Amino acid sequence: MLTRRQLGVALGGAIFILLLLGLHAFIQRQLQAVAAVPAATATAAPPAAVPGSPTAVPSLAPSAVPTIQATPSPVQTPKPTTPPQPTNTPAPPPTFTPTPGPIVTNDKLGVGVYTNGIPINVLQTLRPAMILVQDPSPQAVGTLRFWFPKALIVGRHFVPDGDPSLARCTDAGEDHHAKGVQFADTVARTALQMKDVVNAWVGDNEQANNRDPAQLTCHAQFQTGFVEELQGKYGIAAVAGNDAAGALEPADYPKYFAKPISEAVYFGVHAYSKPEARTMETGDAQFYALRYRLIHDALVQAGVPLPKGGFLLTETGLYEGWRGFISDQDMASQFTWLDQETEKDDYLKGQFIFGIGPQTRFGNFEIAGTTLLELLGQFNAQHAGKP
Repeated sequence: MLTRRQLGVALGGAIFILLLLGLHAFIQRQLQAVAAVPAATATAAPPAAVPGSPTAVPSLAPSAVPTIQATPSPVQTPKPTTPPQPTNTPAPPPTFTPTPGPIVTNDKLGVGVYTNGIPINVLQTLRPAMILVQDPSPQAVGTLRFWFPKALIVGRHFVPDGDPSLARCTDAGEDHHAKGVQFADTVARTALQMKDVVNAWVGDNEQANNRDPAQLTCHAQFQTGFVEELQGKYGIAAVAGNDAAGALEPADYPKYFAKPISEAVYFGVHAYSKPEARTMETGDAQFYALRYRLIHDALVQAGVPLPKGGFLLTETGLYEGWRGFISDQDMASQFTWLDQETEKDDYLKGQFIFGIGPQTRFGNFEIAGTTLLELLGQFNAQHAGKP
């Protein structure tokens, strides 16, 4: 039987055990309560620190990691740019594009065509303002007129030097005037078929020179017969003159050739550079490429009526040709320089570059097959007009 002392100890132990069990249960409930509290999110604000209290220790529970998404760069609204300011550098010439339709050029730069046929594709590239054609066919000039509706077209009937159809000035018994009439009749047989297409025809070519002044009267009579017959009988405009560059002195024209020059619709003369020069822009150009000005002044001073159609430079170039001597670019500059000079003189209607398809012995003058066509075509394109 337990004693009072033993009962007291047993009761105290039982109570202690009950306290431990109660404490254990209390702790379990507290832990469950803590586990039930939701974890703090990344956006939750940290608890405010109480003034004077230690800094709160962050919870060891893992925080939710925010998802990182790529933010597109903001689109920049285009701002108007400042227009480029003009500079002193001249704009390059326009790139040449072949013209799909008829061509009109409003300058004084033309060309002479001496081939058997008329190379329309070559002329389309060059875009000449005027064209001299040697012995053309009616069909060829019809096509030419379609493509160049406003060009001045001049015809030439070729005969070699010394041909019996030309004046024989050493024959004192020959009727030189009648010889010119006959030459006009020969030209008219072809020219009448093209009367509405070809504007004028030249007569003899580079026949007169002042080495023998006595023969100048003979050449003047031949030209007068040609002009009077072609214009008076057939109603076809004639080009008087067409003498070689420097062959006559300016004073020779009013002295010997006043009659054919004043009666003809046009007066032609050849314009070339000084012999052996590689440019027409020499200091004495007024005696060579620009010699036509001295001739004009001599006629005016002598009171000779000028041809109503004006002057024509029926051949132009360097005296010995240019191929093998200077570049295409340099030669193009020579022809455009001459064009700009002729623009200063209203009575000078234009120049015909020599040329396309000249005889083999004049191969140094040939412009077909060179970049001269494109270079001058670009120049002429700047003076394009409307058909």
